Amino acid sequence: MRIDANGKKILLIDDEASKGWEDCLRSIFVGCSKDDFNVVKDNISDYKDLPKYVTSRIDRDDYDLYLVDLRLLGNSEEDIIMTSQFSGFKLLIDILKKNKGNQVIFMTASNKAWNLKNIMSEG
Repeated sequence: MRIDANGKKILLIDDEASKGWEDCLRSIFVGCSKDDFNVVKDNISDYKDLPKYVTSRIDRDDYDLYLVDLRLLGNSEEDIIMTSQFSGFKLLIDILKKNKGNQVIFMTASNKAWNLKNIMSEG
């Protein structure tokens, strides 16, 4: 399935984006220019860890869509039980403080269904 993203600004935040996720998502969101599809591949524990060019765009409400991985610190989050303690969840809260209307797609390779339930219950 392909989604027309022509003229849209997308931010992908995933510590494992270079393992094929970036290519996969770019092939789904077609028509989005390279400058308008930004990718953060670093380990991110919270908003302050994002690159300055990204936070300045978030602060200006310059993205149409956020693609956020739930666990941005890799295996170090393996033992976390409370969904609200995952780095991606913390980051999402900070992004939504800027604008509650931001559109977000959460991603995770976790097979733990309770994560989705907890995220949805948090609003």
